Amino acid sequence: MYWCAAYGSDKNCANRAFSSLPASNLTDDSSSISPVTSSLGYTFARYEFVVPIDPTVSISKFWFEVDDKNGKGVTKHNNGGKGYVVDQDSVLFAPMLSHVNYVAKTNTTSNDTTTSHQRRSLHHESLYRRGGGPLGPAFAQDKVFSLVVAVKSSFSPSRVYLDATDVATPNFTTPFSATVDLALNSSSYPTMSGYNFYYGRVTSPGMQMTIDVHAVSGQQTLTQSFMQTLLLDNAPLLDPTNVTMVNGKTSGAPVGVRHMKIGAVGTSITGLLGAFLLLG
Repeated sequence: MYWCAAYGSDKNCANRAFSSLPASNLTDDSSSISPVTSSLGYTFARYEFVVPIDPTVSISKFWFEVDDKNGKGVTKHNNGGKGYVVDQDSVLFAPMLSHVNYVAKTNTTSNDTTTSHQRRSLHHESLYRRGGGPLGPAFAQDKVFSLVVAVKSSFSPSRVYLDATDVATPNFTTPFSATVDLALNSSSYPTMSGYNFYYGRVTSPGMQMTIDVHAVSGQQTLTQSFMQTLLLDNAPLLDPTNVTMVNGKTSGAPVGVRHMKIGAVGTSITGLLGAFLLLG
């Protein structure tokens, strides 16, 4: 996997690109199997890259090269020459710093926008940690999401907030929708790698909540859209692979406008997880 820096002298691969060592431990991606792909004789292989990204230079785009050992040579996957572009890195959802609890269901409606400050009557003994759960009995309880969002210190937002949505509500009736403002929480989450951390709570009756996070500064609003919350409390933490800087690789650096989203800020360094599916 190759990528270009977003800032500094190497911006957009002006002088050099970065690369990770080849991913050799591919795994079968059973979650992508369907009756259609099975009947066509297709299988999928999953290649994972976990690379450290220096926040001071960040990442503007990335692409892949695959060396087929069956004699087909090296194939470049770069979105038709445009590359896979990272739209922004100033506001990022931090799932590994967030968590979710179950609490006995209240009489609130599915469009409730109650914040943590309005729900101080929650009894601590009724909470227990939860990283995932099946549909069914879980609907007898609300989910209290404690969510953390990282914002670049240089952005200086006047407001950080999120829009939460969940259509998997009891009996799949009225979808859950809420807008919640987040507060700077430097005591629990001190500034790290050039990011400040903002915290807020959302109570949802549903099972598959997604969020859009926003940071507003002046006339500019930056957004990271459609972030899922299913892996809170048990989000995988993988060690980064080795990284080398490749000089003279700028001829292969694509340019374009198609956007993909950067990975979440981890507990120590910004990380990018590239998962690449190949038809086999």
